[in-house]
Amino acid sequence: MVSIILIVISATIVAIILFATITLNVNEAFMPIHNIRFESSSVIVYRSNYGATTDFGITVRQEKEVIKGVLLVKNLYKKHHMYDITIKKLYNNAVEINSKKIYLKQNVYFP
Repeated sequence: MVSIILIVISATIVAIILFATITLNVNEAFMPIHNIRFESSSVIVYRSNYGATTDFGITVRQEKEVIKGVLLVKNLYKKHHMYDITIKKLYNNAVEINSKKIYLKQNVYFP
């Protein structure tokens, strides 16, 4: 009888964890809010939100898809305690983030 009760309790806990994992939106913690497309890559702004005990943050990345599902990623800018950011495309190889110019390499990490 005790074994059956333990099995039911364990199965209930596993079902709750699986339900929470399946219904969790993975973009809630690291959500893309701006996307600037270039010829060979993209500059994407993400807002981080890791829960009630932490503040929002901003991460700006240059991303290039090498093959389907594989990205080269270079962090360009990161700031904690920030909810949004002003970003604009300047040229075909530069962006302006909060009045700061950042020049991009065409192949993310290679010249």
